[in-house]
Amino acid sequence: MLYPLDPFGLFSTDSNNNKYDKIDSLTKRIACQRIEVKMDTNRLDCATKYPVVLVHGTGFRDRKWFNYWGRIPTELKSRGCDLYYGNQDSWATVENNAMTIQSRIREIIAETGAKKVNIIAHSKGGMEARYMISTLGMADYIASLTTISTPHHGSKTMDIACKLPGFMFGMAAFFANRWFKLLGDRNPDFHFVCRQFTTGYAEEFNRENVDSDAVYYQSYAGVMRNSLSDGLMFFPHWVVCCIEGENDGLVTPGSAMWGDFKGILKGCTNRGISHADEVDMRRRKFTSKSKEGFVSDICDVYVQIVMNIKRLGY
Repeated sequence: MLYPLDPFGLFSTDSNNNKYDKIDSLTKRIACQRIEVKMDTNRLDCATKYPVVLVHGTGFRDRKWFNYWGRIPTELKSRGCDLYYGNQDSWATVENNAMTIQSRIREIIAETGAKKVNIIAHSKGGMEARYMISTLGMADYIASLTTISTPHHGSKTMDIACKLPGFMFGMAAFFANRWFKLLGDRNPDFHFVCRQFTTGYAEEFNRENVDSDAVYYQSYAGVMRNSLSDGLMFFPHWVVCCIEGENDGLVTPGSAMWGDFKGILKGCTNRGISHADEVDMRRRKFTSKSKEGFVSDICDVYVQIVMNIKRLGY
């Protein structure tokens, strides 16, 4: 969902500007390549039948030097997972990003010879994947969709935010769109994307994008214990908590529920698990301690997700 702006371009991949041509060329090559990591041939518990595609959320990009997913791709690949990225824009609409992901998946299928792929999507990426499956008719090419803290039912907080004076949103959108276009987004639309997080939009979206019987859907949510749990998410967590109750800094568990809801991710420490923690933003374990039913390392969650997908035959 709404991440801080990317002032240094750390999360940018593509660009239409000449000075980014070298980066653009490289990232386009890695977008549909396997994420190369030394594999432990004695530990292939994540070797699924179909490739896995990671689809990121808003505000970031699939970038090699500062990967959105932290240590997660390395861990999955070392366990035999054939892994790829969605490589969509940071601030494009659900519809535009869904078309980008559709193209990526077609490329992956053509390259690997696989009949389908599994998708693991974080935040808004889950909405884009659902739109691609239902509206763009990709159900026959998707075995499973796992969403983590995707705002499937919208946000009451965004309902209020979108009622702010138009000039405020207009100014924010103007600068955000200019900045992210400079960093590589082809069609950034900050203003409309914010409205795609409202409950009204979610209701209409869910009505128009009915789940396919051919795809297995499962979901997870996260929750911070309090606003001090994660400095990065302090303010948004406090705001959402005042309006909607417990959340991961952006998304409530109620909004994250979709398909086979697997539950709320709970950390071993008192800080809980934030929206940033869900994609390993800190690149480290939460704690060295372990406790049954609790998460000490977010990488373990993704390993379990992929192992479950494998057990289901996908």
